Amino acid sequence: MFLKSILSLLLVTVASVSSQVTFTDATAGFVKSTESEYDHEVTLIEGELTFHWNDAKGNTIDCRLIHNAGSLADAPSWLSVGFYDTFSNTGTVSSSTPLMIGSDAVIGLVANSNVQKYGLGGKAVSETDGVHPLEHQTLTGATIKQHDSDDGTVMTLLTFTKELEESNVEEVRLRHSGQNVFLWAVGAAGEAALGVHKKKGALTLDLAAVEARAEQGESGTANGGGASTSDGSKNTANIVDGSCTSELVGYANQFAVQSNPAMTFHWTVEGDILKGALRYESEAWLGFGVSSDGKMTGSEAIIGKPEEGTTTKYLLSDKTEAGIEAIKDTASLKSATIEQDGGVTTLKFENSLDVSGDTHTITSTGLNTFIYAAGKDNMFSYHAHRGSFRIDLATCEGGAGKSHMGAFAAHGTIATLAWAIASPFAVTVAWFRTLVPSSWIYIHVFSNVMTFFFTLIAVIVAISAMSVQTDTSHFNHPHHWVGLVLLVGVTFQVMNGFLRPPVEKRDPYSASHYDMDNGWLKLPRSPREVWYFSHRVTGISMLGMGIYQIQSGLSLFAANYNVTSIAPWFWAYVGIFVFCLVSLKFWIMYEEYKARRGMEAMHVEHRSGGGSTGGASEDLVPVQFDMS
Repeated sequence: MFLKSILSLLLVTVASVSSQVTFTDATAGFVKSTESEYDHEVTLIEGELTFHWNDAKGNTIDCRLIHNAGSLADAPSWLSVGFYDTFSNTGTVSSSTPLMIGSDAVIGLVANSNVQKYGLGGKAVSETDGVHPLEHQTLTGATIKQHDSDDGTVMTLLTFTKELEESNVEEVRLRHSGQNVFLWAVGAAGEAALGVHKKKGALTLDLAAVEARAEQGESGTANGGGASTSDGSKNTANIVDGSCTSELVGYANQFAVQSNPAMTFHWTVEGDILKGALRYESEAWLGFGVSSDGKMTGSEAIIGKPEEGTTTKYLLSDKTEAGIEAIKDTASLKSATIEQDGGVTTLKFENSLDVSGDTHTITSTGLNTFIYAAGKDNMFSYHAHRGSFRIDLATCEGGAGKSHMGAFAAHGTIATLAWAIASPFAVTVAWFRTLVPSSWIYIHVFSNVMTFFFTLIAVIVAISAMSVQTDTSHFNHPHHWVGLVLLVGVTFQVMNGFLRPPVEKRDPYSASHYDMDNGWLKLPRSPREVWYFSHRVTGISMLGMGIYQIQSGLSLFAANYNVTSIAPWFWAYVGIFVFCLVSLKFWIMYEEYKARRGMEAMHVEHRSGGGSTGGASEDLVPVQFDMS
């Protein structure tokens, strides 16, 4: 009977745990989407599952769920994105909240490429009260596709556009402003029909809050989420600068598009002709095009297919293969070829500049928005890499171009000297001033003054670099505001340091002296103590902001110039620095402890060696003084 009770308890526990879902806060954890057609993304399973979406347009939202599997045997047979009714269920949701029953979902079956809206009336597939297709199917652009590559990996994509508030009032509504709860599920592999999910979870998402944060540059989007185009839409492409010297013979300039695998764009302007080359350190099909907003849809692109030996200009009117339409008559494209040599693929083309009548015109001066893509291999299928950037082709004309990348690299280096070296050193010296009691104050003041000068120079370099950029604005990112606060704060800190009040003379035997010094928290009472408290709090607060500022700057630099971020190395440095400080503090505490024990031992030994009071008096010898 006892064993039966234990078994029942274990079954209940397992059922309870299996019914719980993992929540992801997409409002706080979103970044710029790696899919050029989408604005934002959030990782649901690291290296396996991501959810992408666009800002709501009227009453619709575009969504995409992407699953990556190591092999076809692990690829899901279906994917699902569900919607929990937050209007009817107003309580707080948690991992133990039953979310499935009563929700709606978009489910895509790989076997028949069918994507529909379903009502989740129960956990079993049923035509009436279980998992069943809804009567009103209002999805647009709904597809589910699987792409396999030569290395055996398989990508599954569920794509759809859904109405926030459906015409059928019985269906679950989504909020544009306020928290939504989205459900997701991944079906088991090798099933021809809808069955039990292999993995499941949920995410919370406030569409309006994400849109507002992205506008302020708080996602992975550089330059405040992109500048607005003439039609009011967002341009998601980063503004970049090219080098004035190309490594490719026959081209004047180049830009490093991505680092792994390496891809570079080379170009030269000869009269009204742009000669361009997209060089990719691997063998794959390549695409290079012109866009108005940095996105694929509505763009024009030259696509080179090595397997077919063709290079054609296409209109990308849709995200599907059917939407990639060859442009037969194009006056602007003069020639285009794709070559492969030694594992390197190069797409070369010559295109006329400033041609009127083209849907997208490449201009000789001013910003052009380019998109690019590279396949997994030579077979034309879903791209493995893609992105966009904006560049002024005349930036390096005549060798007079300014390297904004170099200016921002200098800005970051100087700021690092200020807040990763000088400022921490000032705080460290003050903390361990007993080790250098006579000279610590001079080192502390010098370090603070150097922090001020380095910060001032870094701010001047950043403002100067941004002022000469095209289509940019100051203070459109938290990094800019924190930098301003640091400059004002360190200026106040240095000036306040020279205004330190003198030490008050106090009676060490007074009661107020002991009341003030006893206890862990010492409340400042005199002007000197108030100054010391404010000086210490301001210094520590600014050091924390400085650490954030360096991390933020490294992330911005990596995003703007498509380089690998060295932020992990910075955090390693911070960790080592903190470890050394803590170790030194413990060593000092240990040495002080040994010193106290030694003094106590000497005191005990002295008392025991002198004997009792009575015994001591017997050994006393009277001292006589000659007063004559």
